[in-house]
Amino acid sequence: MNGTIQFLIITLVAYLLILFISKLLKEKAILVPISSTIISIIMFAISFTVEGFEGLGYGFLSLAVFLGSLLALITLTIVISMKKRKLKET
Repeated sequence: MNGTIQFLIITLVAYLLILFISKLLKEKAILVPISSTIISIIMFAISFTVEGFEGLGYGFLSLAVFLGSLLALITLTIVISMKKRKLKET
């Protein structure tokens, strides 16, 4: 399997998983993508201390999770703002 396809699959899985967990925590939904973003940044920094291909794998995984959580954060922000607008109109 091509590395790009693996990267996109991991990003998509992280995105969907973060959205699912965020839907379970309705009032604090925005904290899930923020915390996963912080964890992926820490994991990326740790990947520089690990040598060899293992460190490269950590960096690859943390970058995919970072992009998935960033996409989830943007999606949740849009959904929450649309819900607030709808509540103001009624």
